[in-house]
Amino acid sequence: MADLLQGLELPKKYYGDDIFVRWEGCDKHPLAKAEEAIEARRKVIELLRNSSGQRSSKRALAARLAKCRAGRRCLSGACPECIRAHQRWFTRTSWTAMEGRSEEFVSVTIVPTRWDVPGKETMTGDLETARKLISLVMRFAGAGVALGAIDLSFNERRGQLGSELKCAHAHLLVSKVGLPVWHRRLRMMLPSTPNVDRPLLVEPWDGNPKFINYTFRPNLSRRVSIDPVGDGREKDRANTRTPPLLNHQRVEAALMLDGFGLVNRIIHPGFRLDTNHKVPTFVRIED
Repeated sequence: MADLLQGLELPKKYYGDDIFVRWEGCDKHPLAKAEEAIEARRKVIELLRNSSGQRSSKRALAARLAKCRAGRRCLSGACPECIRAHQRWFTRTSWTAMEGRSEEFVSVTIVPTRWDVPGKETMTGDLETARKLISLVMRFAGAGVALGAIDLSFNERRGQLGSELKCAHAHLLVSKVGLPVWHRRLRMMLPSTPNVDRPLLVEPWDGNPKFINYTFRPNLSRRVSIDPVGDGREKDRANTRTPPLLNHQRVEAALMLDGFGLVNRIIHPGFRLDTNHKVPTFVRIED
């Protein structure tokens, strides 16, 4: 699929604000407007140019992002404008492929802990490794129809210097066919670790395209864990906070996402990409 989409510039409307606005964003992670995405690209460029270390790769990426414009898009995984446009395309084509089928899918989040190294289970911060592990465990478990994308967060424990860990994971819509079996198998293959209490989360999907929109979000998270305090009556309070990424995290994320590739974030077993239209669309293989 990457070969089919690599170098494909989406129509101008995906970079604007004039299509399917009612589908976009959510209360917690609202989608940026076009002007906000333009400003975000400028800030990434400035950050890359002013950052120390690996200057050649940072300056090369900054130069590439600076040339991004209508008709000559950079299509970098680090470009806020291109990510936003592909997020809108992904939301629209995925929703079209699943419209009227919400009862056939559940939402799934997978943190690919290493099930193949007993006693050394951990999460990975490498995007390509995460993609391979997620595809592998889903195939072994029998979850053969899914659509979603790879995400990345920076996890740390408050007050503990050096505790920062990158966590690559995936948000997916997965077919309910064989749910009891593949759910049980995934739980066996994705063990909890000291750093990942819940590597697998399976929840009902209400058919709202906001979840699809979230799977390909451009704004990465910084998750700061907070140890429980007090007499235990606070246990219902969220035990993480999500402050903005630090500057060095933003630079690292930009380099990682650019190297990984924009469309490589997409996971789509059981779906094919129909390129017989001006804009490619996802179609269930059985259809």
